[in-house]
Amino acid sequence: MRRFLAIAVSVKGGMTILVKGDSLFFKGRPNYKVPCKRRFSASPVEAMALSTRQMEAKKMQAFSADVGGRVLALVNSILKQNAITANVDPDSLLVDVGLTSMDMVNLMLGVEAEFDFTIPQSEITPENFQSVQTLQRMIVNQLEPATAA
Repeated sequence: MRRFLAIAVSVKGGMTILVKGDSLFFKGRPNYKVPCKRRFSASPVEAMALSTRQMEAKKMQAFSADVGGRVLALVNSILKQNAITANVDPDSLLVDVGLTSMDMVNLMLGVEAEFDFTIPQSEITPENFQSVQTLQRMIVNQLEPATAA
């Protein structure tokens, strides 16, 4: 059984590109057919689902990296307020860098303000506030349902 993938894309100027099976069709201005060099083995539904999953994964990676950078900036601003100069890496323990318990409370409030959400009581644990990386993971997990919509 041979599977065909059909995708239509509208292009500026009234031209439509249609990939159907092993051929590429241009409809609109010049109307001609070009053989495709790439064979598609997946069904159209499988191909679209794979493409969607890949795009969502890339979006989540970018979002996660953005969250990490913003948390790192918050930590550095708290350290600057305390006149502490330290090199903070994503996996550096925040206590070892110089944050006190009051600084952790300020960090928690800063995270809530920066990301516009309230950290659930169950997530306010020492494990989640160990490093920028653990904070990043907790924030992404909390905001993940909102970003998927």
